[in-house]
Amino acid sequence: MDCKLYCDGMIGAEGEFRAFMEKMCLMGGLDPLSSKIIALVYISPEDVAMDEIARETGYSLASISLKVAMLAQFEIISKTRKPNSKKCYVHMEKNFIDATIDQLARKQQNQLSYAKSELPGIIEKFREKAKTDDDKRKLLVVEEYYGQVMRFDSVIVEMIDMLKKIK
Repeated sequence: MDCKLYCDGMIGAEGEFRAFMEKMCLMGGLDPLSSKIIALVYISPEDVAMDEIARETGYSLASISLKVAMLAQFEIISKTRKPNSKKCYVHMEKNFIDATIDQLARKQQNQLSYAKSELPGIIEKFREKAKTDDDKRKLLVVEEYYGQVMRFDSVIVEMIDMLKKIK
């Protein structure tokens, strides 16, 4: 893909890096605007004002505000205000390994902890109530899911430990 087209006419190493980051985000399942925001904020040494993001991307401030709120909710970026300023600024962790550790730890603390606490009770209720073959097959699905959660939890612990060793 031609970088000049992909980066909205931006040239040079910064444009190539932003194009790279956008494509990585798109490959990770993010939408085009979220990908542009992340690429811009990631390469910026300082926090980036939301109106600057709007100017750089060509999207409205309202669109940027909605996407930033969504990305902040998923803790991909953070939104702040500076003293004596009405502007909102966007920040992103620049250390790839630290960001990955944080994402894995959040997944473990939130989703996996919830699954580990709730699924045993659900499985027990299924066992008590499962009378038909269909119910028993559903129980098997839930039990297999729980087993996968437990194995994934172990893998996340190992991954976090390995990442901490290499940083």
